Amino acid sequence: MHEPSPTTPDALPRPLPPLAWLQAFEAAARLMSFTRAAEELSVTQSAISQRIRQLEDRLGQPLFVRHARSLNLTPAGQAWLPALQDGFQRLQEGTLEVFGPSRAAPVSLRATPMSQQAWLLPRL
Repeated sequence: MHEPSPTTPDALPRPLPPLAWLQAFEAAARLMSFTRAAEELSVTQSAISQRIRQLEDRLGQPLFVRHARSLNLTPAGQAWLPALQDGFQRLQEGTLEVFGPSRAAPVSLRATPMSQQAWLLPRL
């Protein structure tokens, strides 16, 4: 019996790991710290550690070498990080292209008191 290879149309694509796991890896690898990644992503350090452990289990190999007070990327982690960062960059660019900048961004105006009363206030 013939099994489909990953390049044949019959092959089912392997699902991507959850986005939270990918974000945890990217932040921890960029910052070389689970603690700083947790601060950036507004989660606990143990959540980052758990997400990366689950990601490593899913991928079948370690992404970090853990030392007592530091981290290093494994060769697999080093090889994968640029592709992941490129993917996040593409998502950000595509989102900005389709939806534009955030509409919640504040706008600052400077005007003299006279122009504020005569022109600006009636238009607000």
